[in-house]
Amino acid sequence: GGWELEVLGSVPGTLTWSEQVRRIHQVPDGFVPDLGRAFAFYSPESRPVIESAVREAVENARSYDLELVLTTAQGRQVPVRSIGTPEVEDGRVVRLVGALQDISDIRAAEAALREERVRLASIIEAARVGTWEWNIQTGETVFNERWAEILGCTLAELQPVSIDTWIRLTHPDDLGRSETLLKDHFEGRLDYYECECRMRHKDGHWVWIQDRGRVITRDQAGRPVMMFGTHTDISERRRSEEKERGLRELLARAERMESVGRLAGGVAHDFNNMLQAILGYTTLALMDTPEDSALRDNLEEIRRSAERSADLTRQLLAFARKQTAVPKVVDLNQTIGGMLKMLRRLIGENIALSWEPGAGVWPVTIDPGQMDQVLANLCVNARDAMDGGGRITISTANVALDESALAAHPGVPPGEFVRLLVEDTGHGMSAETLASIFEPFFTTKEVGKGTGLGLATVFGIVTQNRGVIDVASTVGHGSRFVIHFPRSSMEATASPSPSAPAPVESSQGTLLLVEDEEQVLRFTRQVLQRQGYTVLDAANPMTALDVVARFPGRIDLLVTDVVMPGMNGRQLHERLLATNPGLRCLYMSGYTADVIATHGVVQEGVAFLQKPFGIEPLVAKVKEVLQRSRA
Repeated sequence: GGWELEVLGSVPGTLTWSEQVRRIHQVPDGFVPDLGRAFAFYSPESRPVIESAVREAVENARSYDLELVLTTAQGRQVPVRSIGTPEVEDGRVVRLVGALQDISDIRAAEAALREERVRLASIIEAARVGTWEWNIQTGETVFNERWAEILGCTLAELQPVSIDTWIRLTHPDDLGRSETLLKDHFEGRLDYYECECRMRHKDGHWVWIQDRGRVITRDQAGRPVMMFGTHTDISERRRSEEKERGLRELLARAERMESVGRLAGGVAHDFNNMLQAILGYTTLALMDTPEDSALRDNLEEIRRSAERSADLTRQLLAFARKQTAVPKVVDLNQTIGGMLKMLRRLIGENIALSWEPGAGVWPVTIDPGQMDQVLANLCVNARDAMDGGGRITISTANVALDESALAAHPGVPPGEFVRLLVEDTGHGMSAETLASIFEPFFTTKEVGKGTGLGLATVFGIVTQNRGVIDVASTVGHGSRFVIHFPRSSMEATASPSPSAPAPVESSQGTLLLVEDEEQVLRFTRQVLQRQGYTVLDAANPMTALDVVARFPGRIDLLVTDVVMPGMNGRQLHERLLATNPGLRCLYMSGYTADVIATHGVVQEGVAFLQKPFGIEPLVAKVKEVLQRSRA
């Protein structure tokens, strides 16, 4: 509201209030103001201030603009803004004109704003978030203490603080992305700025930061002036994401390996049947070919090629964890110690082999033949990585592994393990190579110098025996293979000396041969008949049941493939036992199917013959099983 004060000479005269000024003072109707009564409304602190200002205005023609407190006629204290301006005529002040404004709402808003700022500061402090304010046009930047604390510093240590401080501490690889996002926000393409970047901690390591901000003031041309933002330490989240990403990669790799393993097992099974026919008929042809025949060399070459192919399929089966295994409780120190002579011949004289057995290693359960394969493949791999000579170190030790130590092997329970370590001083491997070394047919060797199945075989054997394998390597600094086999609950026993089976007087008896691969069926029947056995044959289980039903005599042994259409070999054996109690069975297969084995491990008491097999193993196995049945 407005007011006016007449000045007579140097003496204040009539004071006139507008209706708004009267409402501010809450005076009753008919109230006549004068200067003295007007001054009386002001608080004790404000009254001398307004009196002095009015006197200066009258005497010296000085304007004033004050914030004061007055008490209304009804006793309410009101913050007001009082403005006075002198009017001068002929060199003297003739009147004062002014305005009085109730600024209660403004002061309440300011108080609320201060309270909100305090509350916001408390929230920010509780959230442990760094904050920054940036004057984009001047470069002046204000950081809070938490901003510096995240980087292990105090604000004093970062002085002078400016936008250059942020640039200096940010990882060079992240600056470009941050600048691009800022530009997009400034130009309106992004509603706010958000960037994850690395900033250097006081001790030198990089801290992952989530930087967020928004322009809060722009000039008349729309250019950004002030920007406010937050600065949050997300290092732990990034570590968790990296760990999760690593686990996803491990899972994807495991699924890929499992898929390749199923494919490898299937290929090996079918290929073994073909190899059985090639190897078998070649052996029969050699038996019927004179020593001086020119054809004999060709047949021998076919046989050797078939045997080398059989070796490849055995490695594929090992990778696919379908290789036949007869596990025993063994002392790794004794097993490895017995292999050293063979390993030294394998790696050559220019490579030193160091054996460091751990004291009192616990027993483990594994097929000793598979242990030979593991060490032979690892040593050959190490040998090929040391062209000019070097050293291979083999060691064992007892260890206890917790969940964190087995994080890279989901599903493997923590516990006690025996560690087998094979280290070399070779040329090492890159990270790209390490990611694929256990996959079949992956090799870094020259064409003709490696099948790419050696380490795949090791992986399959270790996994089949419930172990885990890890590898660490750096280019130029050798490789380190670490295998952990679970501790056996049983004690290792010395392997008995092999003894020859008791002789069988003659190859007599009636055999039922069931095989769905026609060539394998004909070969096996021919071999057994040459040995003097009576052989009944069938191309499938249902035909076999009909043959038995029509045969009036006694059947001494069932020789059957494991995987066949309609009915597997175990089911056929169980059907025949109903009418032929005590009937023995010899299983044959290109891989050990789950119907007679668990994870490729043949159960005790089950007679099994792995395809492809030669004439002598077939004859020996048939005699062995018949001998047990007659004992």
